[in-house]
Amino acid sequence: MQFIKDFFLNFRNKSLAKRAKAIARRTADFRQAKRIGILFNLPQNAAHQALNSFVAELAAEGKQIQTLCYFEAQHQNPYQFKFDFFTQKDIALTGEVKAKEVEQFIAQPFDFLFCIQQQPRPELDYVLLQSKALCRVGVFDENRTNCFELMVKASAQDSLQNIINTMLSYTKALTNNGK
Repeated sequence: MQFIKDFFLNFRNKSLAKRAKAIARRTADFRQAKRIGILFNLPQNAAHQALNSFVAELAAEGKQIQTLCYFEAQHQNPYQFKFDFFTQKDIALTGEVKAKEVEQFIAQPFDFLFCIQQQPRPELDYVLLQSKALCRVGVFDENRTNCFELMVKASAQDSLQNIINTMLSYTKALTNNGK
């Protein structure tokens, strides 16, 4: 059953990628950014403290943060922040995601949308491709360049903390060059 959902979700994502080009995107000055979205999917054994620290750092800088997580199965809550989530049950056999949390997240005009994941997931690409975010930030993957405006290089040996720090470092370096 999951194979069929993934097939249709990937098919739907290819169609969305063509339409996503119509959404006006640009890199923003991080200092002026107010709204930050975080889309994530981490396995049970991941370094959840890295994500907790990331959210705490953004909040300390006065950013408004909204988070959305995709869970494949029942999951403990190791996070120290409020988040919405969706699961396989929210995905129709045709690949359509039917969760109001996802629709609301997609509609948000984030200045930056960070995608934190250890493996690419079509469920997250579905959200990224429809998001109204100005600048989507994620890990480099040559097959997913249509999902991000800013991609950082990461190796399989990089810790989640290192990946998040790299994303944040490059994002903070973005300025409007006096404009």
